[in-house]
Amino acid sequence: LFRGEIGGKWGVYVVPTIGGSPQLVADQYCSATFHPGSDSLVLAIQSSRPDTVGWMSVATLTGERRDSTRIHLDKPGIVCEGYLPPGGQWIIVETFSPHVYRVLDRRGRQRDAFRVPQDAGTWSVMRSDALWMQLWADEFPIIRIPFDEPNGRYRGGADTLIVTATTGFDVSADGTTIAYVDGTAQYDLWAPQISEALKGRFLPERRIESATSYIWGRVSPDGSRVLVVRNVAVQGRERRALAIMSLAGRTEVVHRPLGTLLSSGPTTLAGWTLDGRGFTYAESAAGQVQFVTVDASTGIRQSVVSTRDSSVTAYTPLTGGWAWIPSSETPSSDRIRVWPSGQSAPRDPRLENKLLVYDIAAANGRPWLATLAINPAQDSAFLDVTVFPNGPAARWAKFKTAAASATPESGLEWPRVSWLADGSLLLSSQETETTSTLYRIRGPARVERLGTIPRAVQSFSISLDGQHVAFVINEFKGDVWLAQVARAGGRR
Repeated sequence: LFRGEIGGKWGVYVVPTIGGSPQLVADQYCSATFHPGSDSLVLAIQSSRPDTVGWMSVATLTGERRDSTRIHLDKPGIVCEGYLPPGGQWIIVETFSPHVYRVLDRRGRQRDAFRVPQDAGTWSVMRSDALWMQLWADEFPIIRIPFDEPNGRYRGGADTLIVTATTGFDVSADGTTIAYVDGTAQYDLWAPQISEALKGRFLPERRIESATSYIWGRVSPDGSRVLVVRNVAVQGRERRALAIMSLAGRTEVVHRPLGTLLSSGPTTLAGWTLDGRGFTYAESAAGQVQFVTVDASTGIRQSVVSTRDSSVTAYTPLTGGWAWIPSSETPSSDRIRVWPSGQSAPRDPRLENKLLVYDIAAANGRPWLATLAINPAQDSAFLDVTVFPNGPAARWAKFKTAAASATPESGLEWPRVSWLADGSLLLSSQETETTSTLYRIRGPARVERLGTIPRAVQSFSISLDGQHVAFVINEFKGDVWLAQVARAGGRR
């Protein structure tokens, strides 16, 4: 099974290993799994929107559906991948909102459930006596959740077996051997002129930091500084710190969050205030998300706004308030949350015609909020602009993207958008796995292609005048390793 792009068409393919052409079986972002006998497939009937009902089907190797099971969810969510334990009595179904692996009988009735820690992304395989998964978190632990086949229940909690530097693993049929990818990554933070980046000119003096662990950056609205996020050692553990780096003198102002700095995939949830005098970030404290504002010249906290959400997908400061996507409730839906200053509680305006909304950005001094959404196949992104507080959403543009291939260490990100001083938007889109294309959007269907950066860049940002940019280039070098699963007391 291969999930990716072949001949310009993205989807899930069955690829013969003894000759023959790849067969497209589904054009959806959730992959398929082989039936234990390998003569058929288990795949979701993909829904484009969260719902309380989903479907998991058994299909031929050509993608023809032959049987299906109705999946009932307590609240709207998305049914993704399915796994059949060898006995055939149960089906384990991955669902989102929240991220849970549910054990169901063949009528779709839930028997047990495993909530993924931190609602992290996962890569999973099912073996005879356990469900294995790799978490896409700050690190990439491979965990094993024992499964009691006769009773259809998980046995105990998850055991962490290996922590790796990147994603990718598999487990032998008997569960005794793990194959995984490990190695080292090189992160380079660049701050060139946009004209240099589009010409592929990466001058040594424009590289402002290099590291073998995570690094992230965002240029200030005036283009004179960069907000840097990096890993630091704190009492023997690795945590993340923020720093303001001046591009003129390379001096730094450092700030360490009191809570846990949040991320959404490879994107750190941090950025500049709209006026550039401070920076903001989202952190988790006491199980809730709070938005912190820090003075950029001193590194001292200025304000903290607490929410009732346990996680968020994205956020943006408004001119007098905040807006965010609450991933704890509806992580990939058509809902955002807006909390203007002076109001006692946030409100949830509905945005029509959205699929998998994942990013938002507010314009400085204007009541405009840009939102980015992606389709189920994850090959197209949609840019809408809403006039607040009560204006309708207008579709400004649609873009091709290689986001379906994105993993935390792939160097790929979903498209991101930034407002410029004149009220136009600049969008960075990775249309291939090795390049990033920039577009300027001045209104509905008014799209100008600026050019292509001949590298896959992460955390792209741009100054208000459209001249200064900052981004990270990540290169990974690794090997495939084998590990034996040791036994303790006769039990793996």
